[in-house]
Amino acid sequence: MTLPFEVPRTDAIDYIVRMPGATFFGTGLRAFTIDFLAANETSRDQMQPWQKCQLDLILGSNVGDMCIWLRKTKENVYAVWNAADILDTPATSWAKFVDRGLLTCYVLYVLWTRYYRHYRTLLSNLQQIGLSPNDPFVSVAMVVDMLSSVSYIGIALVQVTQFQDLLLYTSGCIYLSRGVWYAYLMMRILSFVVKKRGWEASFPPVDPGFLAVSAYMYCGPVVSILGTTSLIWALYFMWSIFLPQALQDQAIECITATAVLLIMISSLPIVFSRLTTKWRQRIRIRPSNVRCQSMSDYTFNDIKAYILLVLTSTNKPCILQEALCTNYIKRILDTGKFRSSAIDRAADCFVLCYTAEGHLGQRARLSLLSWLDTRDNDPQNMIVNCKADHSTAVGVINNEACALFGPISKNVKCVHLGSSNCQWIM
Repeated sequence: MTLPFEVPRTDAIDYIVRMPGATFFGTGLRAFTIDFLAANETSRDQMQPWQKCQLDLILGSNVGDMCIWLRKTKENVYAVWNAADILDTPATSWAKFVDRGLLTCYVLYVLWTRYYRHYRTLLSNLQQIGLSPNDPFVSVAMVVDMLSSVSYIGIALVQVTQFQDLLLYTSGCIYLSRGVWYAYLMMRILSFVVKKRGWEASFPPVDPGFLAVSAYMYCGPVVSILGTTSLIWALYFMWSIFLPQALQDQAIECITATAVLLIMISSLPIVFSRLTTKWRQRIRIRPSNVRCQSMSDYTFNDIKAYILLVLTSTNKPCILQEALCTNYIKRILDTGKFRSSAIDRAADCFVLCYTAEGHLGQRARLSLLSWLDTRDNDPQNMIVNCKADHSTAVGVINNEACALFGPISKNVKCVHLGSSNCQWIM
């Protein structure tokens, strides 16, 4: 870096933000670098060795040390180095490794038992007859894992505030994007509250894929802007909150900035859900033939599934057509109280039906029965589960009579499962 002599103290921040690890400079490190920049040639030479260290604290506990030093390479040009020492014991590292291994096995178990194993029955039924997992434990475990690795989050923040090494920058973005689990946990909590209070109409579902993209934006470009511009003063202010006066020049307290960042990410489901409500209120002033996006419409699906079908479809003009969906389940899906997760927008499965000529004829939107809230404690809206064996590929929801079900009134709804107790319904 080119660091001239006698830089005005008010302009020193323009040079500091370009230094590695500047995001975490406490009062002592900032004072050292400002004095270095403001000094003339003689005073700067007298400041040698050009190095300074500080402690990194979380709630008063030392979680690491950070040092900065400079080495002159030629006139007014210096190599600026930053190093961090994370105070992590081998026992702690092994505990994290075992915890993450067990969590991975649990996630795979949940994926198989609650989702993918149902495809086997569906595929068999489609061949013979024709025609997203959400677990609170995973979210909580990921949040706890991130809180136990706060020192490594600091390293990742340093990586996304430098632009010399693209690989390091990408690595930092990927590591920090784990913060999306705070948003997923908030989505679970918000869904519980919304269902409990009956606020489904005020909180539309949110695409979890869009949350993941937003987390990359927050933890990448947004953090980069925050850490490489004058906005960095906001972080400098937070580093000193709750820090004892005796340690002001020797350490930083990271808990405040960490809490603010987590609150920002956790609030994404609430913000996006409320913005969706405002948008729907805005489009109501348009002609009556313009309706809000239906959950039976493919474009409502998770962004990852939407992109996948766009890439694999052989009939692109049909991509935006509404998928085949019975009237009963369409009304149910569009009513928030019948969704087990009020805020989760993702659909479950779309079946593509091709003609003998290889053209895409129609799509059928299927949902797992476990994705629906059958309202067992609500007699007026309860969905009855029929126990009869039906010779259909997938299940349906209607009020039609069968061998074991006779509707009492037109408002009574019943789930008729498909052959082999297929849990997919259309």
